[in-house]
Amino acid sequence: MDKMQRNARPPVVVQVRPGIAPPAPRPAAAAKQAVEVSLTKFTDFIFKTGAAKLTVVKEARIQNESAYDPMTDFYKRLREGLIAFHVERRDKKSLDAIMDDIRHVVKLKNYPDFIGGYKRFLGRKTFEWFSPPRGEWKHGDLIIRLNPELGLVQGQIKMAVKLYLRTQGELDKRRAALITQLMRSVLTPLDGVTTLAVLDVKNGKNFPAGDDEPALVPLLRGEALSFVEMYRSL
Repeated sequence: MDKMQRNARPPVVVQVRPGIAPPAPRPAAAAKQAVEVSLTKFTDFIFKTGAAKLTVVKEARIQNESAYDPMTDFYKRLREGLIAFHVERRDKKSLDAIMDDIRHVVKLKNYPDFIGGYKRFLGRKTFEWFSPPRGEWKHGDLIIRLNPELGLVQGQIKMAVKLYLRTQGELDKRRAALITQLMRSVLTPLDGVTTLAVLDVKNGKNFPAGDDEPALVPLLRGEALSFVEMYRSL
């Protein structure tokens, strides 16, 4: 045995025991998508109680998950007709032309009431047109698009009008106050000179925004959080 063999040390054997592998890093949580709801649906939700609230949320979700179809937009022809009446400066009698070519039975029954109500609102007033301000009200993950359909000018008064279109019932002061409060919170900073209003078209009743009602803000915020919670639980 040579000198190198005599001085060699035995190899060290390291025994590796199976252990518990460290947990894999969790993927980052996906950002939750915002929930959108129409102004009308949201106010419906506020005034419902119990299980009826959930029914409104289900309707809103179905609407959001369905592609927009102008054929199922019951009030599309009416909205477009009222806008065109002002934009094109038509004669008041021309409002009746909204009924031209309508064959839908329910529209044939209800549209004349809306046209009559709008004529009562107009009375002898003459309006010029302007493009109304638009915006979004947001709280938490809820988004409500605030899009007044009409921008009307009479003398020194500019008025952005949200059309309230319902075949049954009347718009009352409580619901009108909620609608105008939402509009005021978003649209007033965009245009500080425009009066905001909601018009019950069928009944010809206009509800201009009154004084700011900050007491309504906690209600609106709480209902927004509740709506989103129900929406995501479906």
